[in-house]
Amino acid sequence: MPEPPTVDGYGYIRAPTPTSSNYPVFATVRSDKSRTAGGVLQLIIPGVGRMYLGYTAIGVLQLILTPCGVGWLWSIIDGVIILAGGFRMDGYGRQLNE
Repeated sequence: MPEPPTVDGYGYIRAPTPTSSNYPVFATVRSDKSRTAGGVLQLIIPGVGRMYLGYTAIGVLQLILTPCGVGWLWSIIDGVIILAGGFRMDGYGRQLNE
């Protein structure tokens, strides 16, 4: 049985607590992509790891900037961040696999 709404001292109706049955429970959607594979790809070929994870625009930008050296540095830093767990979601908002 859901708990009835309560009124605080200022006359506002309080929302039910998250433990009540009024809130739906959502399961997280898992991605078919691996965070480890994305990080390793990012370290080997600049931009490919980002494209693999679904961030195509950033991956193409890194690939374009590779000849002037900025893309290599950016992709190495990016690959380390991906491998360290800085990315939890892919480009489509799904949770990455380890």
